[in-house]
Amino acid sequence: MKNLFKTKKGGKQVRFVLFSLICLGGLGSCMDKNVEVNLPSYVASDPNVEVVFTDYSPLEGAVRTNMFINGSNFGTDPSLIRVVVGGKEAKVVSSSGTQIYCIVPSRADGGFVQVDILNKDKSLNATYTFEQKFSYQYNVVVGTLCGVVDSEGNTSITDGNFDKAGTQTPLAMYYDESSGERCIYFFENEHSLRKIYLDKDSIATVITNGAAGWSSAPSGLGWSVGRDTMFVNCPQGNVERAGAYYLLRKENFKNSYPALNGDDFNTLFTHPIDGTIFLCRGRDATLHKAVWNEKTQMWDPKQIAKMGPSGWFQCVTFHPSGNFAYLIARDKQCVMKAEYNWAGKYLETPITFAGEFGSYGYKDASQNSARFDNPMQGCFVLNEEYVAEQRLDVYDFYLTDAANHCIRKITPDGIVTTFAGRGSYSTDQIVSGYIDGDPRETARFNYPLGLCYEESTGTFYVGDNGNHRVRTIALQ
Repeated sequence: MKNLFKTKKGGKQVRFVLFSLICLGGLGSCMDKNVEVNLPSYVASDPNVEVVFTDYSPLEGAVRTNMFINGSNFGTDPSLIRVVVGGKEAKVVSSSGTQIYCIVPSRADGGFVQVDILNKDKSLNATYTFEQKFSYQYNVVVGTLCGVVDSEGNTSITDGNFDKAGTQTPLAMYYDESSGERCIYFFENEHSLRKIYLDKDSIATVITNGAAGWSSAPSGLGWSVGRDTMFVNCPQGNVERAGAYYLLRKENFKNSYPALNGDDFNTLFTHPIDGTIFLCRGRDATLHKAVWNEKTQMWDPKQIAKMGPSGWFQCVTFHPSGNFAYLIARDKQCVMKAEYNWAGKYLETPITFAGEFGSYGYKDASQNSARFDNPMQGCFVLNEEYVAEQRLDVYDFYLTDAANHCIRKITPDGIVTTFAGRGSYSTDQIVSGYIDGDPRETARFNYPLGLCYEESTGTFYVGDNGNHRVRTIALQ
């Protein structure tokens, strides 16, 4: 094959001329192919000509709104054009010289639209702020917080800033701001306990499973009343080895100490008011309370309830009031509810609250008519409408429904609906994937496992396991 490469002067056009000899069935036929490719050629604004700014449109919109700015002598190089909408820099997609195409960034509620036109040497040629303010409209949007994945879907467990940090299996997530910093602790399955610094846009490994002595991956995390001590489960198979550990904030959670012995404790959780420690054991679906033993200076697990013939309880979450807890039965496809006995400091025997014990599927419905498929982790979120209505319970419960690739919502009355995911309908019936956007119309997840909520910003953080990313659901 002969390849002839020609370039016109000025760099405005590149021509590729390919000559190929194609032999078919031993016959000497040949075909000449002349393929012409036009590559973009950018020019800067002419510094000797006035830059004119006419108007922009639309005048209102939400995040990802396409904005067009009209005028003349903008140049066509997007890297030499800067647009700030409402105090946030917008992504400039293209420019024809008379029209700039950019995308409105999130939370661009400052009003003013400013455009800077730069010279070739990046010096400022012209700047202009429109008198007409942009009216930013907030919408709930699914986005991506962090998790670097290459074009082939490969990633690695990497610490650092969000632009390089990677995660493979974000399992369970827990929001914390006790030390004055906004952060999320999450388990990286068989690898480590990691920490997301929300104010620093970075991820760091707190302690690896090996250094902590965790022979099996934890999934449950609980706090002491003052949040100076962290408790985690370790679902190993030896009754004489540690089934739970504790870590101290004063040591930056860098050391792990045995808390109690026991096997197959597949989750751990603590009461939000009195700090009582509870565990669920998978092999016999039993609920245990941790009782302090002065002699051993450790806790002893005491069985207080049985939750069925079997069941892997992936996550248990107390209501903020402490009056009851929801127990998510991962392999039994339901959410159970257990009332708290304040006098005895224990949970009563749980009953099925949403979904049907042992029946999987996907269905939005009321209580036992609803269906889940591998529900994993959940969190309570205050509903202002319930507060205004003066309801007794003012919290909804949100949870990851992993095999249904979505986030579900359960009201205090047990009404189950889909909150986010399974969007971008396609005829192939596939509902999993990686798509940001409107929670129901567009967004897709791929086997989401972890979920936590930051009340001050109204943001959900989702451990999107199949996509190896941490996603957000927030008002933007």
